[in-house]
Amino acid sequence: MLPAFGSRRVLSRQQWQDYNGGFSLVEVIIVITIVGILAVALGFTYQGWLTAYRVESAVKQMHTDLMDGRIRAIQQNRNHLAVFWPQSYVIARDTNANGQFDAGEAIQTFPAGPKNLDYQILWEGRVPAGTAAGDTVTFDVRGIVPSDTAEIGTLRFVSTTTPDYDCIVIMQTRTSIGQWDGATCVVR
Repeated sequence: MLPAFGSRRVLSRQQWQDYNGGFSLVEVIIVITIVGILAVALGFTYQGWLTAYRVESAVKQMHTDLMDGRIRAIQQNRNHLAVFWPQSYVIARDTNANGQFDAGEAIQTFPAGPKNLDYQILWEGRVPAGTAAGDTVTFDVRGIVPSDTAEIGTLRFVSTTTPDYDCIVIMQTRTSIGQWDGATCVVR
């Protein structure tokens, strides 16, 4: 028993050890178990968050490159091409004005060369739909994509998570990013 408040009595070492016994082994095991469960739960949450972040980052980078291709077409008064493959793309100046990506064309993406992606790109709303395989979008000297329709198509990034941005809608006069809802890209 502790002395009353204000008492001048000092506890002996044995009395102090009897009073302040510390944690029992059961209490320590319970705390370690709870910390372990929290660590595992947060680890899975972190993995999902990291994957979603990587998809969003790739979408935003491609969107920036597409916008840069439009701007360069206007500034340089020359058609520019955006060429898409299943897991890569390139923005290039159409130096010979044939509307196709040829070996000698000046690549405009930085760093030079095709940008490789960790995720597969799918074309949605374009004939034929499916995996992008050398599909080309041309930006003319006015930065417009020549087409009969206002919307050219949607590029969708395939992933196992649901990031805030995972698709790009390419239209004649603008490019927007959004979230795929299973049927369309909902522009945000």
